[in-house]
Formats: sequence, structure tokens, C-alpha cells
Amino acid sequence: MMALIKLIPDCREQMMTEMDMDKDMIHSVNLEADKDYVSRTLTGSIIIFLLLIIAGSISNISVDSPLLFYTIVFCSFISIVLHFFLLKTISCQTSKTIKRWEIYFSMVALSTAIYWGVFSSWNLIQYGISDVTLVYLLFSVGIGSGAAASNFIWKKVAQLYLVIILLPPIVILMAVEEGNIVWALSASFVIYFLFLYIQVVRANNEYWKALINTKQLLIQAEELEKASRAKSEFLSVMSHELRTPLTSIKGALGLLSSDELDLSPEEVKKMLNVAYENTNHLTFLVNDILDFEKLESGKTYLNKEIVQLPELIRHAIQVNQGYAEKYKVGFLFNDNNCGNIKVNADRNRLLQVISNLLSNAIKYSPQGDIVEVQLSCIGEKVRVTVIDNGKGVPINFYQNIFNRFSQADSADTREKGGTGLGLAISKEIIEQHNGYIGFDSEEGKGTRFYFELATL
Repeated sequence: MMALIKLIPDCREQMMTEMDMDKDMIHSVNLEADKDYVSRTLTGSIIIFLLLIIAGSISNISVDSPLLFYTIVFCSFISIVLHFFLLKTISCQTSKTIKRWEIYFSMVALSTAIYWGVFSSWNLIQYGISDVTLVYLLFSVGIGSGAAASNFIWKKVAQLYLVIILLPPIVILMAVEEGNIVWALSASFVIYFLFLYIQVVRANNEYWKALINTKQLLIQAEELEKASRAKSEFLSVMSHELRTPLTSIKGALGLLSSDELDLSPEEVKKMLNVAYENTNHLTFLVNDILDFEKLESGKTYLNKEIVQLPELIRHAIQVNQGYAEKYKVGFLFNDNNCGNIKVNADRNRLLQVISNLLSNAIKYSPQGDIVEVQLSCIGEKVRVTVIDNGKGVPINFYQNIFNRFSQADSADTREKGGTGLGLAISKEIIEQHNGYIGFDSEEGKGTRFYFELATL
């Protein structure tokens, strides 16, 4: 029996595989179905216990074989107790322990069928066909119907349950009795068994399809809700980010165009620098938004050429030098003797990725600190790593860090500036180059962002 029990779960694993469900979702579906199964079968185990007591009261078995009868009743009661115990422990099961729990519970569920099967079989052997044993056969029919209605969630268990309840009477009747009534009863039981078997298979398939589809719809709804919230947060951040440089530019130009103010050349230069810096910042924000729109619509194209990576990194550092001076942060470039290594890439897009990583490192580095850029040769690949000593990435944000609209700390983002799209865009660009982008981080000790590309 243990070998058959281990066959569960049955069709559900195939369905989950076909629908490409991850481990967490599979565990969630299994846990929900198992809770449903326990609640359905609890009533059946109590009914069988009561039927055993009723049957004993109208039978001679309690007098002729009291040890057997009371042992069966006691074991049936223990099954109910175990049923309640397993019901309480189901919520504590993890993806690693749920299989073992299912085997334990299937044994408890089948034990109730075994107790009734032994009881009804013993009576048929001892007393043959009589008014009392015909009542037991009627009870067996009812139990079989209940088993099909409550155990179908685990198809293999339901089938074993039906075999244990309905097969022994057929075998015993044909072995110890003769006559047309035996053949009639046996044929009726066989037909009834086949009917219940078909019902179990159909109900099992429909149940799992409905449960898995419902779970997927709920997850999709949650993802859509998260995306909607993220977009709302993004628009909130962007409204602030766009207003800030526009206000600065408007203020600086307003002062320059005022006839009432007599500005010195130094003051004019200062106002122009303010306008220039904020224009650059505004350009950066708008470019991120436009790049995001292209990613959303799938209109991003690469113009590949041979790129000397060390030269490109130095250019990216130069581009971000003014931004670094604003935050009082320096640069250190270590090429690890890789030489003039080359890649086949879109120069502007790759520059955009390196600049995104550098700007993030600058923003979150302490004043007076150094952002290090490392170039490493790994076989036929090259790795570019940007290292900062900032506050690091929170552990609970690891899985979302490359998601669009995701920001670890919206308040901090508003303070530092940014759209929250840079890493999502960088990931898309690197993957379009058939590369890989990742990061290592420890809260309070900084972050290492890196990407890998094939070399020429």
C-alpha cells in the first residue's frame, strides 16, 4: 500500500509543470488543496466510526468476536484523533515537509476504509447473506459514495478507498455464497465501482484545473496591482524630479532676464551654470523615460561595432566627473592588466549602462569616498564591476532591484534624484547583448554591480 500511496500527488504535478509554476506557487496550491481535503474527509471518518457502533449494535459480532469488534472501534477512534492532529499541523508544513505529511495523512484516511472493510468482510464470512449483512452492504455503498465525494482531491487515495470498501464484499460473496442473488449483488457492486471510479477521475481533473487556474489568476491580479502601484509611485517621483530642475532653470533665467537686477559677471556665470546643470539633469530624466517607452514597446535596436572597453570606461568616468564632484566623490579605475580588450556592442548603449552604474554608486557613496571600477578578464568573457561603499541594498529588495518602477527607498530617491528606471534599462541592454548583469551587496558595507560580455 505504501508504494501506491507514494504515487500521490497524481495529475496535479503534470498540470503544474505544464503551466510553468514556480516552487512557491506549487507549495501554495498544494497547501490549499490539502487543507480542503482534510476538512472534507474529517466528516467521513466520524461517520464511519458511528456506522461501526450502529452496525455492532445490530450484529452478533460484538458478542461472538468482542476483541475484534472493540479493537476496530478503538482504532477508528484513534484515526479520528490523528485526523484532528494532522489538521492542526497542515499549516506548519513547508515545501520540503508537505510530501511526507501527505503520505501520513493518506495512511490515516485509508485506515478508516480498512476498518470498515475488515468489519463488513468478517460479518459476511461469519454470517453469509442475511438481513443484517445486507444492511452492511448498503452502508458500504453509502461509504463508497462519500469516499468519491470527499477523497477525489487525491485520486490515487480515492481509488484505493473504493477498492478497500467495495472489492472485499464481491470476492467474499462469490467465494462463500452461491445463487443468482450473489451474481446480482456482485454485478451491482462492480457497476457501482466503475461509476464511482469515473466520477473520481473527472472530479479530480476538474478540481485541479480550477484550483490552479484560480491561483494563477489571483497571482496575475496581484502582479497587475503591484505594477499599478509602482507606476503611481513612479509618476509621483517623476512629478517631483521634473519640477525641480525646471524650477531651477526658470529661476536662473528669470534672474538673468530681469532689468531690475544688476548682476556681476560672476553672478551671471553662476546663474548660467545652474541652468546648464539642471538642463543636463532634465535631459537625463527625459532620456530615461524615452528609453523606458522603447523597452515597453520593444523598439530598442542595437547598432553594434567594435568597442575598446577600457577607453569606454574612462570616457564614462569623464562624463560623470562633474556629477561626482557635486557629491565630493572620486574615481579609481583598475583594469587588472586586461589590456585593450574589445567587445562587439552598441557603444552608446554600453556607455549608458556604465554611466547608470556610476551615477548610482556616486549617489549612495559617502562624501569623500571613492567609487572603484574594475575590469576583469574571465576566459572568453570580460566583467565590468562598479563598487561603492554606501549603505548597500536591503535584503528584502534583492528580487525587485532590476524591476521597472522599483525603488528601495522612495524618500531617499527623492532626496538623491532619479527615475528608478536606470537598472531596469541597464538589464535590458546587457541582455540584448547576450550578457549578464548582477550585484552583490551587504547593508551598511556597500554594493558591487557588475555585468559580463563576450570578448572578441
